[in-house]
Amino acid sequence: PEAAGAGADQAAAVASRAAAEREAATQRFIALLAASGVDPEGSWDDAMKRTVNHADYRALQTLGDRKAAFERWGRERREAAEAAARAEERRRKVDFLTLLKGRPELTSRTRYPEAEALLGKEARWLALADEPEREELYEEYALSLERKEGAERRAARQARMAALRALLEREAVSARSQWRKVHAALGEAAEMIALDKVDRLSVF
Repeated sequence: PEAAGAGADQAAAVASRAAAEREAATQRFIALLAASGVDPEGSWDDAMKRTVNHADYRALQTLGDRKAAFERWGRERREAAEAAARAEERRRKVDFLTLLKGRPELTSRTRYPEAEALLGKEARWLALADEPEREELYEEYALSLERKEGAERRAARQARMAALRALLEREAVSARSQWRKVHAALGEAAEMIALDKVDRLSVF
């Protein structure tokens, strides 16, 4: 059993070395393709013509291996280009949103044509060249502003109500107090004025 285990380990090591050597050879051939001006979207025949007289053409032993490496290279180049394009698109969107966030005069009520008149010559606005996409992103931003403004209004209202509640407690106003008398005594207080009638009564 020990001998069998050692033999398996040796075989695995040999296979690992062979795989590493094969990958190194593939990378040499791919480097040759790039250095020879081969078009990754071009034909295999053109790739052969450009590389066949170079020593690294034989880094891979068979024609099938070379063609597979060429196809892999083309696929990897396409994937890298697509990833770079997606990253660039994300960067343009982030820059566009940063532009919007940096303009406090924009509110949830600012419509897209108004924003375009204000920012339409900015590089970060123009960098997002697709008009429908730009408008959609702007509308999403305006919606987020609307939610933020709504949350801020609610928080401010709660703070004003808490301030009135604290005033009533300081003045020893209780549930048995008459609103008419409370309002007559405290109606000019800033805490009262800051709230509408419904909120005053709600606090009382």
